[in-house]
Amino acid sequence: MLASQRQHGLDVNDQRGQPCASFNPEGIANTPEPTPSAQQAGLDFPGPPLRKVSVTLLETYLSIYHHKMYPVWPVVDKDVLLDRLLDADDMLAYALAAVVCAATILQLQLSTETGLEDDMTPSSMVVEVEAIRAILDYQENPSTDVLLMSFFLHICYLLAGKQFKSTLHLRESIAFAHLLGLHQQGHYIDLPVDLAQYHLRIFWLLFITERFRYSTNSIRSSIDLTSLQGACYSTRSTDYHGD
Repeated sequence: MLASQRQHGLDVNDQRGQPCASFNPEGIANTPEPTPSAQQAGLDFPGPPLRKVSVTLLETYLSIYHHKMYPVWPVVDKDVLLDRLLDADDMLAYALAAVVCAATILQLQLSTETGLEDDMTPSSMVVEVEAIRAILDYQENPSTDVLLMSFFLHICYLLAGKQFKSTLHLRESIAFAHLLGLHQQGHYIDLPVDLAQYHLRIFWLLFITERFRYSTNSIRSSIDLTSLQGACYSTRSTDYHGD
């Protein structure tokens, strides 16, 4: 699970002596101006300019996620997500990629000093992801993409020491899993095997994460595995990522 589930400001140096990623939770409260796309859609949700981070830079950190963090969070396929990023209209793919990168940067304390995009920090990526989710009215459009965004936002806020906000985002990801039926054995009966395995892997990650997070406090678990008895797909053999 997360490396010692530490709480810190992440203003330390990495092993190369470079400044590590700094997460500024207070910056998330700053409300940017509405984007033209949001206004054209008839929505009042504010948000920063969309797609602030290039696909090239996202690919760099997604590759690090794939090699370093996929064994811990085995729910995002780098290659499938990069293919989706070629579609400029797939904002769910962009937001998911951005939050996975932000979580990876924070967890591994990576430097973001690339010299290419000075404003690319975990804080700015989280702000953008939250804004995109609002623009897309994500709560009314549950999907595995939306679920995973909530999960990785929970990681980002946890590493920033924002315990309550982190807990709420984890709960939200579990709520989406329930809305999508991932907790029910019947959900898996007619699914292709690879898709069933993918959904089970997401659900198991949520289950393990929740148990780990709440093992030392009084918050009651919200996941019951009894309804999944008999859903015996292997969660290792075949990957499926994105719907």
